Parts: sequence; C-alpha cells; structure tokens
Amino acid sequence: MQVQTVKVFQDFPLRGFVACASCGKPMTSCWSRGTGGRYPYYLCHGKNEDGTRCSQYGKSIRKEKLEGDFEVLLSEMKPSKEMFFLAADIFTDLWNIKRDTAKLEADKIRRDIIQIERKTEQFFDRIVETDSTTLSKPRKINSDREDSWA
Repeated sequence: MQVQTVKVFQDFPLRGFVACASCGKPMTSCWSRGTGGRYPYYLCHGKNEDGTRCSQYGKSIRKEKLEGDFEVLLSEMKPSKEMFFLAADIFTDLWNIKRDTAKLEADKIRRDIIQIERKTEQFFDRIVETDSTTLSKPRKINSDREDSWA
C-alpha cells in the first residue's frame, strides 16, 4: 500500500494541496482510461457542510492544465523584502533551536559515556579484587568447541 501512495504523490504532486474553487476542499487525483491510453486528472470529491455534493463534484481537470497554471502562478509570485527577511529570521531561529538541541543531546551522550566508563572500571576493579575462583580462573564455556574459553 505504501508504494502506491508514494507513486500517487509522484504522479500528482499537487494532490491534497490544490483546493476546489467551489467548495474549498482539497482536490484528489486519478488516472482515467480512454481509447488512447491512460490520462491523469485532478478532481473534486468534496461535500458541502450539509452533506450535499459540491457543485463541481467529479469534474476533472487535466493534470497538465492544472500543474501548468500552478507553475505560471508560482513564477509570477515575488516575495516582498519584508517577507524575505521574515523567512530568513524564521529559518535562523529554527536552525538555532536545532543546533541547541543537538548540543544538549551531545552533552547527554558524553555524560552517559563517562558514567558507563566509570561503571565499567568499577566492574573490572571488582573482578580483579575478587577471591572467587569462578571469576579468576579461565574456564571452558562450551565443551563442543575447543576455542571457547571465558
């Protein structure tokens, strides 16, 4: 199922982002079969608040037309200077938050490493100081294998 979902979004990149002009609901997409093959379309499957179908329900728009119009719209859009600086500030703030979070995580990992090293050292000190013959002498773990010494 996931492969189909990825494929749909590759075939129809605006699916769910373009809204119907009549009802405002996100448009869906599909491939239709015709005599000459398969044809891609975007279409409305929206319902009004009272449960009735949108006046444009089922009306299909060719993929090439909708995506072409979208491309033209994007090419005509120019952000204002204020919008550009606002976006830069937002990206800078997000970057700083990510950086600070990464620093905190790195510090926690360093503390964890130090604690693990300390516990390991304590463990080895106990082994060295032990009087137990079980820990102080090498012993065979598995009699089937000759090289299995602990």
